[in-house]
Amino acid sequence: EFAVKKIGIFGSFAKGTVTNESDIDFYVEFDLERLTFDKFFELIEFLEGLTGRKVDIVTKDGLKTIRIPYIKEEIERSIIYV
Repeated sequence: EFAVKKIGIFGSFAKGTVTNESDIDFYVEFDLERLTFDKFFELIEFLEGLTGRKVDIVTKDGLKTIRIPYIKEEIERSIIYV
């Protein structure tokens, strides 16, 4: 439906350090042949409606652009796929 190949969480929800203000960080690998702009934002709306929290999405390509190595490595290590 949303052209998702793999999805996982990272950040405070993955670490168990959630606060009332925490958003949910998702790592998503998309099927790029099926992905559209609308599907990307529909996924965000779906996840926010499902969880009742603000959602941030980092894609495979987005992860590659993180220039601070330890932050990139921490995200990669902490992803819990669902």
